[in-house]
Amino acid sequence: QAYDLCFQIAYLINGAVGLNETQQKEILGQDQSVYKSIHALNTQSEIINWIIGLEQSICRLITQKDEQKNHRLIARTKKYILDHFADGISLDQVAEAINISPGYLSTIFRQYTGICFIDYLTGIKIDEAKRLLRESDNKIYEIAEFLGYQNAYYFSKVFKKITGMTPSEFSGKSF
Repeated sequence: QAYDLCFQIAYLINGAVGLNETQQKEILGQDQSVYKSIHALNTQSEIINWIIGLEQSICRLITQKDEQKNHRLIARTKKYILDHFADGISLDQVAEAINISPGYLSTIFRQYTGICFIDYLTGIKIDEAKRLLRESDNKIYEIAEFLGYQNAYYFSKVFKKITGMTPSEFSGKSF
């Protein structure tokens, strides 16, 4: 019965939709025919170890797929932020745009970038503010408004917190 179970598991993995040949070999082994490998198992403990090995291989593959999916989600999130940072976006809006829950986005964003969503968004805005302060003739209040800040005072406070200087000190411009 144990051999029969192993053969059925191998058959199901070989026929699994969504697994390519490389992934099947990662799970079942690459040395010889999986069915020969099963026949070579002589004791109950060898069969149990073979099944445990399958479980570990499947878990590794699932983890790799999740990692790839999360990397794609983070890339999509960053692109959305770059495209819409001046629109007053929130975590909820970005999560809705990429079709995942805000809590999950918040968790994986911090996990993969090392910073929280709002700090990343603020960093993008401040980088753009620096560029605009250097390259444009816009007033500070115009830059603040363009970046989605409600008022120039709050923008200046955030700018100073991030850069260590006010926008005026950074650019020599006034409000």
